[in-house]
Amino acid sequence: MLNSKPIIQRGQSTIEFVFAMIAAMFLLYGMVQVFRWVGMDIAQRRWASDAALKAGINVEPAYRPSRINASPGVDLGQ
Repeated sequence: MLNSKPIIQRGQSTIEFVFAMIAAMFLLYGMVQVFRWVGMDIAQRRWASDAALKAGINVEPAYRPSRINASPGVDLGQ
């Protein structure tokens, strides 16, 4: 025989590969769905902000960048 592996071992490795691929596809699908959800959330926030700005409503940003004085010897816990 050309192949020394019994047929049962080859079949088992095929089944294991199929199960691993199914799990990998579910993980990939989940990652794509999370990225789509996050992207749509960001887009909806931007659309709402743009609409509010066009309507003349003063919108306070949820995040304001601030400068941190991280010089040595400065106690940031005050």
